[in-house]
Amino acid sequence: MLVLSSVVALVAGLTTLVYTYVGYPLLLAVLSVVDSSDSSDADPGARRDADPPDADADAFAPSVTMVVAAHNEEDVVEEKLDNTRAIEYDGAFECIVVSDSTDRTDDLVRRHAGPDTRLLALDERRGKSHALNRAVEEADGDVLVFSDANTMYEPDAVAELVAPLADDSVGCTTGSLRLVDEEGSTTESAYWTYELTIRKLESKLGTTVSVNGGMLALRREEYRHLPEQALADDLVVALQQAAAGRRVVFAEDARGTERTTGDLWSEYDRRVRIGAGNYQALAWFRELLDPRNGVVALEFASHKALRWCMPAVLLATLVANVTVVVLAPSAPAAALLGAQLSCYGLAGVGMASERARSSSSLVALPAYFLSMNLAFAAGFRKFLSGPGVEVWKSTRSVEE
Repeated sequence: MLVLSSVVALVAGLTTLVYTYVGYPLLLAVLSVVDSSDSSDADPGARRDADPPDADADAFAPSVTMVVAAHNEEDVVEEKLDNTRAIEYDGAFECIVVSDSTDRTDDLVRRHAGPDTRLLALDERRGKSHALNRAVEEADGDVLVFSDANTMYEPDAVAELVAPLADDSVGCTTGSLRLVDEEGSTTESAYWTYELTIRKLESKLGTTVSVNGGMLALRREEYRHLPEQALADDLVVALQQAAAGRRVVFAEDARGTERTTGDLWSEYDRRVRIGAGNYQALAWFRELLDPRNGVVALEFASHKALRWCMPAVLLATLVANVTVVVLAPSAPAAALLGAQLSCYGLAGVGMASERARSSSSLVALPAYFLSMNLAFAAGFRKFLSGPGVEVWKSTRSVEE
């Protein structure tokens, strides 16, 4: 009986792993082709993509407020404000930097303040969600664009990000970010490219459930007050819109870069916080898993919930594999166990190196995958510890 249950657990674990990272993207690709074909047959002039018709896009230029949440960002805030001034947008545009910093960030923002740039200084740290709520209260724009101090936009990124909102069915939009380290070298390239491809495929079906807080836009009138204990504010904003029946669109042409350390361990604390926020969001928006929600349920289950379950899946698969090899040894089971242990060995080598990005791709990708799942596991423990207001930190430093 133990052998049979172990075999079942092993097969189930492998099936879940393969579906989550390979099968689901392939399913999206097939559904996108079928959906496009059905739309063309039904109405050759129908548009199934995220962009509004050109005539509407040309006329649609609502006022925009960019909100930049900052804590001790003196190293990049001036570059961010220079980048903001270079944005090309036909409508009214302003930038609010909401800051609870203890370094020179506030002074630097004041130095650059003007008619379109202002500082909202907070007296105490009460978490990023609180900061965003306060900034939205001060915003004048019809559209809110949430950004981070380390996210640099291409000049037309805001226009591209706002354009899909001309469609009333669109609740929020997110852009295409390229991750770079402090020297400007691309980091997490293979996994991040894979992730953006999935977002693009999901958006072709009408909506996605994945966004990036450094490049996120929605109408101010549709913004819902964020609970201060929210750990993943960007995900909560997107799921609020999905729960309201609105689409979340990946605007591929809204491009920018986001600076990271490129160091797995320097990013680890941030990933733990994100992991805790993921489980929190799953608890808050579990109704989106209802199959009656259609494509949203498919995406939320396949792209989010299954990934968040992956630490348990990986552990159960390894334990089941060891049990089968010990109690009912066979060449296939032994080969599978060897493959698992080899992957973990490569991941360990990558994680032990000073910077995983400087290692070969054979080591870097397993290292990133394992560190991400370790962070999810730690994040789950953090989630179980109970609610609390989380303060945010610079993505380039884990120091208080």
